[in-house]
Order: sequence, then structure tokens, then C-alpha cells
Amino acid sequence: MSLIPFPSAKVGLPDGMENGTGVTCESELEKFIQGSNLLEDPLEQTIINIKPDAIVSDSFYPWSFDVAARHGIPRLVFKGEGVMARCIGEIYLRCIDSLSADVDTLIIPGLPHHFEFRRAQIMGPDNDRLVFPLVMASKEADAKSYGEIFNSFLDLEQDYVAHWHNVIGRRAWFVGPLALDNEESIKKSYREGDALHFGSKELLNWLDARHANSVLYVSFGTLMNLSTEQLKEVVVALEKCNQDFILVVKCASVEELLEGDSTRGLIISGWVPQVLILNHHAVGGFMTHCGWNSTIEAITAGIPMITWPMFSDQFYNEKLIVEVLKVGVCLGAKGYGAVMEQKPLIHAEVIKSAVDRLMGGGKEAEEMRLRAKELKEKARTAVQEGGSSSADIKDLIEELEKYKKWVVAERFSCLLRFLPFSRASCDRISTFF
Repeated sequence: MSLIPFPSAKVGLPDGMENGTGVTCESELEKFIQGSNLLEDPLEQTIINIKPDAIVSDSFYPWSFDVAARHGIPRLVFKGEGVMARCIGEIYLRCIDSLSADVDTLIIPGLPHHFEFRRAQIMGPDNDRLVFPLVMASKEADAKSYGEIFNSFLDLEQDYVAHWHNVIGRRAWFVGPLALDNEESIKKSYREGDALHFGSKELLNWLDARHANSVLYVSFGTLMNLSTEQLKEVVVALEKCNQDFILVVKCASVEELLEGDSTRGLIISGWVPQVLILNHHAVGGFMTHCGWNSTIEAITAGIPMITWPMFSDQFYNEKLIVEVLKVGVCLGAKGYGAVMEQKPLIHAEVIKSAVDRLMGGGKEAEEMRLRAKELKEKARTAVQEGGSSSADIKDLIEELEKYKKWVVAERFSCLLRFLPFSRASCDRISTFF
């Protein structure tokens, strides 16, 4: 294995700031993007040293296509988004210049479902001046790449798998849910206490004491920092519901959020074992920002959701959860952006209404829970021997093997043109390859 260090110092970032979780402001994000671009030369040197058969690259490294092309190896894109979100994003970028600028509601044309988005919910040059140009640059590199790998599975997004192949028109392999690949090892690790320094033992003991489907898990991912004011509204809503809950926060202290002792809630500051929590029998719902990792982990665990998207692909994922799969309740978030202080406050009564719908035990909630459990079983079937994801992994490996043989044959064919072999000898050698 070859590890390429992130050039934090070269772009003026503190040592150790190697991913987006450490970025706290726009100027740091700009430096982080600059640092990402400086990885091109060390990646090329690594390729020279280890001679890989292919590159799997995040879409946000568009220059990795050029590196792969220079060395005659295929570049596979992995963006960490769902198929439907990628389809919407691709179609949106293709028609962005023709969309009217003076309307508040946008309808992305040509999709299998009719979706309406507020203009403020979709990334554009006005609301994401640093990332949007990167998305546009990635679009061209992705279109030229060998294909794309998705952390999704056929039965989850079947209409959009077909749309990707037939309308977007590019190769793709659907190999998820990746969360199932290490689910058992994660459970075993935490049950045996390998990570007790994260407080996992206390967390599990707390969950073990709760009834089935009684706990609402609330987490907004690794990048989002909700304001203390907004988090207080969440806590007030949960307390008014008399709802057992786990709330994960990053910046606010527990003391700031709870006026007194809470017998219902467990508030955790920092990292938590999310896959383990979602798969615990006590957890019956998930209030989420709709990031794709969280979405697919909830689906894999059979947990219905309350959707609170913030930015990126999250508003697209909300449509999948609520309108297509029908395993979620929409909270009503409207504005795009990672800075919560710039968003309108969602008040406790609105949050309480959504929690009551999901966790209150009515017919709507039971139907969502049933559909979520069905998706959980389909997810497990997909990764089993003979399942769609298992088959796609095998197909991908076989395609890459064929591609490598074809490249070798082409190189030998070119070489033979300049060597003093007879025509018959050249034909025999070419047939061998």
C-alpha cells in the first residue's frame, strides 16, 4: 500500500487537516481544494511505482482522469452519491443554461418521476461558488472515464439504474450497500469492547434498556454544525413528544441543550458508531441530513427517516426517501447551504409534528416501517451470492481483466509493426494475446 500525505502546509492549512470535517470556513475550503489539486503529481509517481490495473477516483479529482490516461489505465468514478441523485445532477447540469432564472420552482426534465425543487435547494454558482466550478470540471472528466461505481443496488433505484444506462449513457456497476461488507465486524468490535474509549459500552447499555422501535436517532453527519439555537429547538421538540432519543452534536455542549436532567434523551458530543446504532432493535427512526452514506445505512438497517437536507445531493436524496421509496417524513427544509446560521430556524412545533408522524405508531408510520423492512431484506439479497450487487462486482472484475488483455495486445501489435518478424509469425503472436 502506498499512502500519499495531504499537502496541508503547502496551502496554509494546519497539519492534520486532511478531509472536509476539519474545514470551518470558506477560506479553508478554498485552500483545501487547492491542496487536493496538488495531489496529482504524487499520485502519478505512485502509479509509476505500483503499476495498478485501474484507478478508482472520487469525482472531485477530475485531474485523475488525465493521470490514468497518460498511463493507459481505466479511471473508475466513485462519488459516494446514489443513482437517482447522480441522474438528477447530470440532467440538471446538461440543461442548466436553458432553465429560467426568474422562477422559484424548477422541474428537472426527462426523469422517471416528476420532481419539483425550489431553486434555493439546488447547487449553483450563486449559492456554492467554490464547489460548483469543481462539479462542472468533474462533469467532463466523468463523462470520459471508463465507468462509475455506485454504493447502491438494483432493487433500491431500479428506474434510475435504467435511466443511467439509457439516458446518461455511461457504464456503471451497482455494488452496494457497502455498509453490509463490514457490518458484522463492526458489531463484533463494539460488543467486545474494542472501542470503549468512544463510550460505546454506555451507549449500548442505554439502548439495551429501551423497548423495540422506541428510540429516535438524530444525527446530521460529519460536515454539518447545527447552531446551538437550532439544536435547542430539536431537544424541546423531542422532550414535548416524550420521545426516547439519541442526539449527536459536534459543537454545542450537553449542558447548553438540556435545562435539566433528561430521562428521555442521550446527547453525545463527537463520533458515534452509527451503523451499530441503526441496527439496534431499540432504534425505530432516524432524523437525518440525507447524506448518501446515512441514507443507505438507514435503508440497510430497515429504519424509516425524518428528512432534513442541507446541501449537496441531500435534497435529491430526500425525494428518493419520501416520494419514491415512501420511507420518510419531510421536515420542510428549504434553503441550500452548509452554514446553519444563514438558514431560517425550524421551530420545535414543526419538528414535533414530524416526530409524531414517524414515531407515533399510527397507520402511516407502520406502513413506512414495513416498507423499510422490505428494503432491508432486498439490500441483503443484493450482496449475497447470486444477488445483483455480487454479480456486478464480478462483472466489473471481468471487464477490467479483458481491458488489460486488450491493452497488452494493442501494445504488442504496435510493437510487432516495427520488428523483423514474418507476417505469419506476427499473426501467431497476436492470436496468443
